[in-house]
Amino acid sequence: METEKSGWKTSGFYNWYVVDMKKIDTPDQPLYVLHVNNSTLLDSDHADAFREDWLLFFDGKGGLVRKERTAL
Repeated sequence: METEKSGWKTSGFYNWYVVDMKKIDTPDQPLYVLHVNNSTLLDSDHADAFREDWLLFFDGKGGLVRKERTAL
């Protein structure tokens, strides 16, 4: 179980808010996608102005494969 979480813990996004998760089946392997944002790390006055949203792609072993910043 720790192996699956190791990529998430070392991704730099561990303290971010998880908006959504889903599994994508690709021809090579399944990918697990987490949509995260940092809104819980900001006070209410700055949440919209400085919020960042990212999609994080993990392989079946929990390794971070790719990350993409999304538009707000």
